[in-house]
Amino acid sequence: MRIKLFSATALSTVLLTGAAFSADLTSILKPDASGSASLVPKSGLSLGLGGNLNLATFGQQNYYWAGVSNAYYDRDGSQYNYGFAGWNTRVNLGPQFRVAPIGQINYFNHFGDTEWMWGSKFAYTYLNSRSAVSNVLIPQFGGYHSLIDPSRSAAFFGTGELNSYQTSINHQLTLTPYLGRSFSSGYLYVGAGPSLSQVQTNQNNLTGYRNSNGIPTVQTGFGSNYQNSHWVWGGAATGGITYFLTPSWYMDFNYTFSQTRSTTSFYNAWYTAPVAGSTGLTAAHAIGYTPGSTSAALNTQSVNASLNWVLTSEPSSQRISAQPVVADGATGAAAPIWSGIYVGVNTGAGWGVNNQTG
Repeated sequence: MRIKLFSATALSTVLLTGAAFSADLTSILKPDASGSASLVPKSGLSLGLGGNLNLATFGQQNYYWAGVSNAYYDRDGSQYNYGFAGWNTRVNLGPQFRVAPIGQINYFNHFGDTEWMWGSKFAYTYLNSRSAVSNVLIPQFGGYHSLIDPSRSAAFFGTGELNSYQTSINHQLTLTPYLGRSFSSGYLYVGAGPSLSQVQTNQNNLTGYRNSNGIPTVQTGFGSNYQNSHWVWGGAATGGITYFLTPSWYMDFNYTFSQTRSTTSFYNAWYTAPVAGSTGLTAAHAIGYTPGSTSAALNTQSVNASLNWVLTSEPSSQRISAQPVVADGATGAAAPIWSGIYVGVNTGAGWGVNNQTG
């Protein structure tokens, strides 16, 4: 009787093919053991120097100026009238572009072994940005009161003539805590914090005139100069990117916007001048003062670039980590990462003839 049977070749084909599929699966799922360490230290404290291109916007300044006058006869020094005039006006200043030096101190640290990080940057910029406008006219409205004949008291108007009005922002300090994410050669970051700016206002050669019977006459006698300088708090926001040349040196590029709060500066000057048109027994002089104030908020926008040196740092860990490959203790070869049951389908066939006589 002749019987056709599947030979053992078929079974061996299934087993060998299953082993090959198992090896292919291991090759696909085994992670890359090369791993790459970032140039960015895990943490660091750095110093940097550089420059920026900045735009300072001074906007509209609120300007108040007044005059207080007391008139006295020259013959006996007795006072015969007093007066007051004042008004508020607007002074529009144009924006200014400048190139300025900057210096900064930066500290950063990662959250554990992740790519996410936090830090804080303290920066100083010598802006020295100034905007000016010439020939500012300040209208004034008020009146005077006669101590000799009250019926002669009357309202009047005048004008203040200012040769030049200047506002500058000279120094700026910003402290901006930030959050960021690091990559192999640098990190991106955004942050916000307080700012402190030194603002200065100069008024050059301000002379007061009063209108007397339709004719402008000098009231203050000569021009006065005013100056006020003070520090103003504000806020700043920044966003940037760093590029590490080595773990100890990196470039920092960022955009920073800073806005000061509205602040008021006060001024005052005294004057003594002869009263126009007074002669002989009626010759007189006026003694008075001219208080004033200015108020405004301003902002700066800057594109910064700096070279930074990391003073102290903690070396970066291999944050892009590879899973360990477990070696087969018997052969030293990499063991499959899956040691359970494989389920699959494979087919094969073999033919053979077995003759049996009986």
